[in-house]
Amino acid sequence: MIDSTKYPAGLNVPIAMNLIGCMRAAERFGAMEDERTISDATKVTNEMGRVHSLAPIVGLCAASAIADTDKPAAAVPICIQVVNQAAALGYFELIGEALQLAAGCADESNAVLVQQSAQVAAANLIRKSRLAALHSLLAAADAAITAGDVTSANARLAEAKAIAVRRDVAQPRLDAYGFYIAARLAARNGIIADGKTIVRPWEEPVGQLINFATNTRLRRRT
Repeated sequence: MIDSTKYPAGLNVPIAMNLIGCMRAAERFGAMEDERTISDATKVTNEMGRVHSLAPIVGLCAASAIADTDKPAAAVPICIQVVNQAAALGYFELIGEALQLAAGCADESNAVLVQQSAQVAAANLIRKSRLAALHSLLAAADAAITAGDVTSANARLAEAKAIAVRRDVAQPRLDAYGFYIAARLAARNGIIADGKTIVRPWEEPVGQLINFATNTRLRRRT
């Protein structure tokens, strides 16, 4: 695809150059050319100061590439930018994706920012997209754990569960993310000794996560 989407000879239309550049940056991410993805994305995420339809997609590509470096926290501000761009464009499904990536890359210095951004996003999306709201609540819980705010993490996870158990919501990938967050919360409690029995509170959510990865079925099909 990179070879088939080259800039046409003589092209001198800024918006066309920008959109082709976005396509090529996303293609480079798919081809695992991460350094080029990051450098190209910084050049094409806006056109004359305006957000365009491919901006959040290219931003996610760049943030994902940065997440795989030794400084993943650098992806957080890009993810927050993607959240704002996606909200402006009505790409609600990308908001949760960006927030989850931000939560995974956040450290103690910026986890609170991700937590607060995700909470605001969830509150604003609940009537527009339950999927995006669910995803945002899970990301808020994830970031809250990193920030050391276990109380908020429990509250956001409970709100996410309330959405996930509705009859018209079936999101196994987000369920698995919820199991992962529950396991992180449980690990905070440590090992609980009760006489001769040692209870490991993370074992059940970890088991659910592993079951999703290895034995998920949809309508009796693996």
